[in-house]
Amino acid sequence: MSAWITRTFDAPDAGSAGTVRPQTARVAPAGFEFENGRRLPSVRMAFETYGDLAPDGTNAILVLHGSTGTGHAAGRHGPTDTEPGWADALIGPGKVFDTNRYFVVAPNRLCGSYGSDGPNELDPTTERRYGFAFPVTTIRDMARADRALLEHLGVRRLAMVYGVSMGGFQAAEWAVTFPEFAERIVIDRGNCRAPDLLVATTEARTLAIRSDPDWRGGRYAEEGVFPTAGMTIAGMILQLYATSQDAFTAAFGRAAAEGGPSPYAALEGRFASAQALREAGQTFAAGGIDPNAYLYNIRAIALHDISHGHGSLEAAAARVRARVRLFHCRSDLLVPVEGARDAHRAMRASGVDSELYEYDHPFGHLALSTPELQARWLPVLTDFLNDRRG
Repeated sequence: MSAWITRTFDAPDAGSAGTVRPQTARVAPAGFEFENGRRLPSVRMAFETYGDLAPDGTNAILVLHGSTGTGHAAGRHGPTDTEPGWADALIGPGKVFDTNRYFVVAPNRLCGSYGSDGPNELDPTTERRYGFAFPVTTIRDMARADRALLEHLGVRRLAMVYGVSMGGFQAAEWAVTFPEFAERIVIDRGNCRAPDLLVATTEARTLAIRSDPDWRGGRYAEEGVFPTAGMTIAGMILQLYATSQDAFTAAFGRAAAEGGPSPYAALEGRFASAQALREAGQTFAAGGIDPNAYLYNIRAIALHDISHGHGSLEAAAARVRARVRLFHCRSDLLVPVEGARDAHRAMRASGVDSELYEYDHPFGHLALSTPELQARWLPVLTDFLNDRRG
């Protein structure tokens, strides 16, 4: 395990990616075959790009979002946008992914709710929603769709794949499935196999959504309703595992929620921690995620295992040719650090240039997004990208 680099990240000339335009492209025109053998004539991918592709097509960075994220990674879509993209701290002139030097590609993954093909999108052959006729999709399928998009854009080799959370699962798949295509792989809060408890939570979230009467067997959009209650509960389950006991205790303790009866006086009364969890679920439900697409995404999470088709983790790790860096929080309940340690050991045993950076913070899976930890891991990421060894 590597020691932390503690110098402060300082980019005085760093600027915004500016106003960005969402794009779509239909890729894999010769047909796209899923891991389960199903085929589509092509797939539609939504994405954003920042910077310019070099003539030789080798200055690209692929940025992969988490399970609730989008392909909007940096900049703003217009003056009315209140927040920049989710990775805005990393992408732009003078930032870690310096758009004066690199061509950054941020896809909305296959089944990603926001424009890429999935059950919520229209089948061009029928002009109706795919629904559950859309093939069950794996993390490996998502990586292959991203590869097809890169080929469409003229990218010949990647300087780096950076993936966070579910995107970290995709980054791990990239390392094994396309060993020669990327020079560097960064797995941020991901690992090489879905942990068993995370798999169990996907069933709880699935049941919450499908039990909502407004799910309507998956036909909520056609019937003009939305399974708000089910999505709220699914979001609450996710939030429970994305934080930690210490974070809840520090923020709320045993305090009662404001503006309502005491939990000692009435069943309607809530503790502040419970109220905050409910609000997090409501925010999740209102965030634009398509419920059916989310069901496909959490099934992909449950299926994630880079050893599938290779026999073992060690055999899969032996395929890796890129240099790899893993970042993880020891208090992460959603994707525990033990999986990152297993992946790191397997890659090291195969001679891969792999380093694992662990850190302590009470926010668990969400910790790397805090300013205090960004000041510690962004310099590591910068040095890794700018180091030309290998």
